[in-house]
Amino acid sequence: MSNPERMLPKMCEDRGCHLVYAIKAGSHLYGTTTPESDEDFGGVFIPGKKALLGFHAIDAISGAGSEPDIMIHEIRKFVQLCMKGNPNILDYLFAPDDCVLVVSRSFSPILAVRDKFLSRLIAPRFGGYVRGHLSRMERGVTRHLGDKRKADIEKHGYSTKNGSHLIRLARMGCEAVETGQYNVRRADADELLSIRRGEWDAARIKEEGLRLVARMDAAVLTSPLPEKPPEAAIEDLVMRTLLQEVRMWNE
Repeated sequence: MSNPERMLPKMCEDRGCHLVYAIKAGSHLYGTTTPESDEDFGGVFIPGKKALLGFHAIDAISGAGSEPDIMIHEIRKFVQLCMKGNPNILDYLFAPDDCVLVVSRSFSPILAVRDKFLSRLIAPRFGGYVRGHLSRMERGVTRHLGDKRKADIEKHGYSTKNGSHLIRLARMGCEAVETGQYNVRRADADELLSIRRGEWDAARIKEEGLRLVARMDAAVLTSPLPEKPPEAAIEDLVMRTLLQEVRMWNE
């Protein structure tokens, strides 16, 4: 994509919506890019009048399966996923500055309180994602996979991409529950890349991943994070953001 700062807003405008936040996603967030890394983009939009008030709501605008991979979420859906501790969506909210492409004035107040979205709900969500990656890694299914992923599994006996994501998620979840800090840009990027190259065997990945999940689950009882995010306060903030958009319709 030659100019994502123009293309992403246009994708939203074509659906009658307004892009308020956009990031460069995937390995760029974590600091684990390689020459073979794809370009992924994500973001948040505010629905236009028809999508907000009419019969046909829009939850997401995507270019999934295309080059590049794009997923832009409707603001209420995005916020609800963040509050539930969804790892992929929290990564958007805590994107490093060098990955942020668009931040509108209306979305800035949400970014300013992003720590409020963190809660102990991270533990079961991250644990579930880790186990999902472990299941896919152990199955080694190659149907419906691209040639690169098939070759990776044939060479190493498992998907090193799944293995790298598994360890990253386990570490991120454990850090967040134990310290209250959500670290998207990884200080352990070199080690994650070594896993991606197949330098860890599957047994080591499984053992380390499950050990970290158990540690994360045990840390919940003493975590500095609240049990749940402050739903009423966040809902009020989103409502005020939407009301600003409604006022703009009449200007």
